[in-house]
Amino acid sequence: MLLAALTQNNLEMTLVTMPLVGCLFGFLRYNFNPASVFLGDCGSLLIGFLLGCFGVLWSQKSATLVGMTAPMMAMAIPLLDAALAVIRRFLRHQPIFGADREHIHHRLLDRGMTPKKAALLLYGICGLGAVLSLLANSVHNQFGGLIIILFCCAAWIGIQHLGYVEFGMARQMFFNGTFRRIIDTQTKLRNFQQALTAADTLEDCWAALQAGGRECGFHSIRVNIKSMVRESIIRPDHGDESACWQLRIPLLDSQYVNFQHDLHAAVDPLLLGAFVKIVERTLNAKLSHLEPEVVTPPSLSGQIVTRSA
Repeated sequence: MLLAALTQNNLEMTLVTMPLVGCLFGFLRYNFNPASVFLGDCGSLLIGFLLGCFGVLWSQKSATLVGMTAPMMAMAIPLLDAALAVIRRFLRHQPIFGADREHIHHRLLDRGMTPKKAALLLYGICGLGAVLSLLANSVHNQFGGLIIILFCCAAWIGIQHLGYVEFGMARQMFFNGTFRRIIDTQTKLRNFQQALTAADTLEDCWAALQAGGRECGFHSIRVNIKSMVRESIIRPDHGDESACWQLRIPLLDSQYVNFQHDLHAAVDPLLLGAFVKIVERTLNAKLSHLEPEVVTPPSLSGQIVTRSA
């Protein structure tokens, strides 16, 4: 930044950066590995704030977008590390401001580097970014865009070599259709929950359970609610009836809902867990309001059996 100020004849930026440069060189004498002093929060946050202010002064002298990105290239490592931390924790549903051991220098240490080698590598990358930022700032519109594209490609390759599992999983979910399947699953669960919540009678609950079980891949259902026992095949194309597993959802007062699923058919564990919670919570909340009914079933070759106590 001091070199950029000198090349741009930016007197204000030169005057404010020189004291910080002197302080940092003096501090680095004792902070280099093996370090005897370390920055605390106050020191690191102050330096970050000053660098942000100096970046604004730097970009004010550039009327082009390329010139405005030069300070960001010079501070690529801290900006990239902060951005990766936020995205990683967001993808894993972790606290954004929580601590972890997944920062760039941690990943370098996990790959077998010593602290000194990791620090020197980061110094070299920061120096390269600073040189490219000065170069992009000097050539203006001629090759500035190309320099930024090459820098972004190099940063992307570096991120891939760090081995963050979160980004690989997110990429696979997006391109393999997993993300679309999750949306489809959540839509089915939301529609099923709305239908079951809106049910006012046992007949409505029975219809909602049949429709929801069919959407989730179950081939038969059996319920015992309010002394009424019903059983129905909701997917006749399920295959071998003997090769199946059962899901039993217990309700209050020894009541239950049973679902059967083909043993060889795929099942989504996320859908299954949410489906069980919806049935258990919604029906238990409705049991005190539902009245027992006696329904005479039609003759459907034993597919539906109704018994009332």
